[in-house]
Amino acid sequence: MISVLTHDMLDMVDVNAILSLNKNGYVHIEPKVKKVSIIDLGMEKKDIIAFSHFNFSVNIFGGKFKINQLLSLNSDAYILWGNKNKLVDIDCLITKIKKLIGKKTIIGIGSGKEVLKTIIKDMDKDDWQENDEIMKHYKYDIYCINDDNIEKIDKII
Repeated sequence: MISVLTHDMLDMVDVNAILSLNKNGYVHIEPKVKKVSIIDLGMEKKDIIAFSHFNFSVNIFGGKFKINQLLSLNSDAYILWGNKNKLVDIDCLITKIKKLIGKKTIIGIGSGKEVLKTIIKDMDKDDWQENDEIMKHYKYDIYCINDDNIEKIDKII
C-alpha cells in the first residue's frame, strides 16, 4: 500500500508509524510545487511553452472564467497575460479581478498590466515602485512585467 503525503502534512503525521503499520508499502511525499492560475487575455503559443519550463502547477482560464472556480483552486499566484490586442468585456474582467486583489500575488503581463494599472488607479491607490524592469504595488502584492522578462516570475512567486 502506498501512503501519499503533502509537505503540509509532514508536521501532523508520523512517517515511521505509517511504515510500521504498512510493512510492505511505502510513503510518497508530493513535491512542494507552487500553484499558478493564468487568465488568458490573448497568450501566444510561445508564451505557454515558455511558461511550461517553470516548476509550477498551472491552470489556464479563458477570459470568461468563473471567479468562484478560480478562487476554489487556492493558487499561490494569479497571472493576467495577454498580447496588446483590445480586450473585450473589460468591465466584467475588472469586476472579477478586483475580487482577487489582496488575496494572493497578482502578476500582469502585456494587456494584463494595463488591466491591473486601471484597477489600481480606480481604487485611488496608484502607488507603484519600479525596480529591475518590474513594477510592484507593495500594498496589494501586484507586479507588472514585460513579455521579455517572464523569467523573473520565478523570483516573484
